[in-house]
Amino acid sequence: MRIEWASGKWRQTWTDVSGIGCEAVGIGCRILASCPEQDFPLPVLLPWSPLRPLEMWRGMGLDLNKAEFRFSGDSPSILFSSNATSALMSFNNESLAPLEARYPVADGDLVFTYGDYQTVKGFALPQSGRVDAPDGVSMKYSVNWTAINASVVPSLFDRDDFVAAHAGKSCVFSSAVFGSLGAIFHSLPVAH
Repeated sequence: MRIEWASGKWRQTWTDVSGIGCEAVGIGCRILASCPEQDFPLPVLLPWSPLRPLEMWRGMGLDLNKAEFRFSGDSPSILFSSNATSALMSFNNESLAPLEARYPVADGDLVFTYGDYQTVKGFALPQSGRVDAPDGVSMKYSVNWTAINASVVPSLFDRDDFVAAHAGKSCVFSSAVFGSLGAIFHSLPVAH
């Protein structure tokens, strides 16, 4: 999986070992276009770096006026949770780097964890992560940051350019993780 990201705009490519893959472009929590045109999962880093964090956290139903202090592994953390659901966000108490995002979805919780933080150009960046879906599908991944605050060609995220480049293309991708995430994380779950 490759994710290119700039100012809330993103392009995500999933590729299997044979080189066959699929792609999508979007902004924030909206998918603008995808190939194939189906429920495409949002980027796994979206909960870590949302376009509008306070709006997203309130949409999860989190009570941002009440924090709890806990340990996440060996790290002291700050936890914001919902009074009505299992939604939560936890952050490292010192760096405020996101450690976990938990979204209530049908049949359980969708959980994103971020770890192995390193400081790169003054930014605390996760080097690894994990996604756990309620159906038992789980994905561990490592993050290879190739550029931070680099200029990106705007057409990379343009919907019309993407659609034109993929016209007539057959994008096929089969993966349990992709299918599971596409079914439940093609839009951000919100509190009801």
